[in-house]
Amino acid sequence: MSTVEDIAQKRAMLSTIRMHFAPQTQPIKETAIDKILEQNIFFVHKKKSITLQDMKQHSISNIASSQEVLSSKDIENSIKRLVEKKRFDEGEFDGKKIYKLSDVAFSELEHLTGETKIRFEIIVKKLFRNIPDPLSYSEPFLRCLSIIFSDLGERYVSIIKGDVTQNEVVSSSLIASALSQIKKQVDMDKTANIGKAVLEFFRESNPQYDAVKWNMAQNYYIAKVIGLEPDSQILSQELFGDAILYLDTNILVSALEEEHKHHESFKELSMACSTLNIQFRMCQLSIEELRGFINNKRGLLEKVADQIPAETVLKVRGVFLKMYEKQLREKGTVDFDELFASFNSPIEDLRSTFNVELEDDEWFDEARYDTDIQKFSKELIKKYEEIRGHPKNGWSAMNDAILIWWLKKMKSIEKNKKIGLVTLDTSLPGILKQGEDFPFIITLDALLQWLSPVAIQSEDEGKDFAKVFSGAIKYQILPQETFFELKDFIVFADMQMSCKELPAEDVEECIQYLKSNAPKLDPSKAEDREKISYEISKFFADSGRKFHQEIVRLEAENSKMKMEYGNRIKTLEEQNKKIMEETKKENLRSSGLGRLSVVILFFIIYEAIVCYFANNFAEGNNFFQKIKNSWPYLTLGAVLAFIISWFYIGKERIEAMGWSFKKLLKHN
Repeated sequence: MSTVEDIAQKRAMLSTIRMHFAPQTQPIKETAIDKILEQNIFFVHKKKSITLQDMKQHSISNIASSQEVLSSKDIENSIKRLVEKKRFDEGEFDGKKIYKLSDVAFSELEHLTGETKIRFEIIVKKLFRNIPDPLSYSEPFLRCLSIIFSDLGERYVSIIKGDVTQNEVVSSSLIASALSQIKKQVDMDKTANIGKAVLEFFRESNPQYDAVKWNMAQNYYIAKVIGLEPDSQILSQELFGDAILYLDTNILVSALEEEHKHHESFKELSMACSTLNIQFRMCQLSIEELRGFINNKRGLLEKVADQIPAETVLKVRGVFLKMYEKQLREKGTVDFDELFASFNSPIEDLRSTFNVELEDDEWFDEARYDTDIQKFSKELIKKYEEIRGHPKNGWSAMNDAILIWWLKKMKSIEKNKKIGLVTLDTSLPGILKQGEDFPFIITLDALLQWLSPVAIQSEDEGKDFAKVFSGAIKYQILPQETFFELKDFIVFADMQMSCKELPAEDVEECIQYLKSNAPKLDPSKAEDREKISYEISKFFADSGRKFHQEIVRLEAENSKMKMEYGNRIKTLEEQNKKIMEETKKENLRSSGLGRLSVVILFFIIYEAIVCYFANNFAEGNNFFQKIKNSWPYLTLGAVLAFIISWFYIGKERIEAMGWSFKKLLKHN
């Protein structure tokens, strides 16, 4: 890596450290310039002394940008301040003044750089955990993030200044744009791995990730303010101080529901606005839209909650499915009245918790029929489709048109007040040219960027802002096709299809397939349901689907298991048969030996009786002659014993008793 590249990487690394502006003792622009100057001198010259000319040459943005953002006058004034604060040591060499970092400043920057490097290495190791030598990705990954946040910072400046164009606020192309620049310097495989890591970085909620997102966004935003808006008026409290901010419906949802990812941090946002005397207001129109929105989400959730594969749950936008899953885990069942209880009294809750005042007027009753508002509503639909690629819901567009028209009306009444709308809808700021006639429209993340140096008073507040900012940009930065809406699953419920146990990959691809091939079909209509059914059948009929591959795999496993179990059963049957035969043989043998004993006993008794009678009644001079003369009777005993054995012991028992008996049996 060249020296220039190394310095650029270190500058970018330091941009992951939060700039501290409070307690504020000098204008924010001056603080930012001082920090940029310190950081650049630290990376380029370390503790070496340099002249003013060298200082000017190297004092560009701390974000590894080639854009000159500091004027000579800015640098000269900054050096004076840094010398006064003992951050720079001043000397003289060869008739010229020279400067270097003081020991205190150098030690502080060295410590920050070391901590930052360690923290970033931990993040890189986690994101590239399945890749050999993950730290080799540090430099291109950081460069990719720098490109993303540099572009994002420029867009924030445009939004806050009110001269944003339609396409500037749509951030979902930032990753693709950054990767296209990265792939010029790294190979395709490495670019693909970086792309996956970037997606995970923006998708996951992690304190380390959130801190880096927040700090880089803040630092790049401030650098862009200094470069694009030299007077830096948008870093002053006067821009939005004492303003009246109306909350869009999507903001009200995050404020009311405690499980919402923005809820806790929204409290901090409210407190920060309070210190700047910024008022929050809501219109009755937004409350009515909120109620309709909640009823719609509840109906959808009741229909589709059991249709969504577990792996897909985290990819579904919004808080409601998360709320459902949490209650299901904790209680084993879901009470929908309890689930949506936080929205029962929105006006009272918003007023008491966030001091949001309600505005209602008879004007709203007739506004929907105003021809100018109707025309503006159609314009919103058209411009939204140009930005998003699909039309905005007509009812939502009308509500947006009425709300903006009301703010326009209020701006004409309260001429000394700055009137604006805060929203999560990134399409709104670019839909109309903001100026004297229209109120300003600012996204939540852009408002956070403006508030951060102006209102944050402590490190803890910075952490809270990091959380809410991470959530605010999640769905803007990431490609839209990686997320789903509850309504995407209604087609399966309406067609009584169960996809809970289907592979999540197939269900997700099927939704994307329907969006591409049947975008305007309505599942509530019978004729459209047939077409949708056909498209779904065609989709799942593809042999390349994981669903089919899983079936083939399971069938193969089933066949293998059947064969294995068949062979095992056959072996067990043979073993069992052998055991039974052995058992039977052993029983027969025991029985045969028992019966043989009886026959032998009979034979002995018979022979004893014959001997007794022979001794008493047979002819002969002695016992042996008498026995000899009685041999026919003695032989008869053996014959009788043999005959009795044949029938009494039986053939099977004789065979079971051993080879000598078998031989005898065979012989006979």
